[in-house]
Amino acid sequence: LTPEKARFLAGIPGFGYAQITIDGSREHHNRSRPTLAGKGTYDRILANVAECAGILPITIRVNVDRNNADTLEELLDALREREIHDKVHVYLGHVWDYTAEVGGSAFLSREEFAAVETQFKMLKFRKGMPMAARLPKPKQGSQCVADHPNGFVVGPTGNLFKCWNEVHEDAEAASGTLKESKCGGSC
Repeated sequence: LTPEKARFLAGIPGFGYAQITIDGSREHHNRSRPTLAGKGTYDRILANVAECAGILPITIRVNVDRNNADTLEELLDALREREIHDKVHVYLGHVWDYTAEVGGSAFLSREEFAAVETQFKMLKFRKGMPMAARLPKPKQGSQCVADHPNGFVVGPTGNLFKCWNEVHEDAEAASGTLKESKCGGSC
């Protein structure tokens, strides 16, 4: 997400917000989400978010499991250091085994995730970050970007997919790219 791409997205009628995924601390994120060349992406992503936070609404999703649950404060501190802690919405995503691509044994139980999420919300409060003004409730309705006719996930190379479970696929499986979409310009 660059300022140019953010301005493009913000200019789309009805565009809601961009969701960026960061997996906790610099160390954990760079290990789980490197570039194709094996380089870290954490600092680049946070720099881009800082540049784009005033252009369009940005939500940061932090995927949480046993490997990074104790690194969440480092991410919040990084947002404060870049002075964007009050310009973005940050929430936790519960990583669980819902597709064959997600594997391992680091999943938190629902109870463990609830405890981590409660601690995270207290951290956000103490650090002066925006808080949701509602109590937690069971998930209902849409669970996937694919449920939204105009919702897309942008992969690392700019390809558009209907579901975040597809971003690992090649360009032929994409619905289009940020430059040219197969949806006829109405998406």
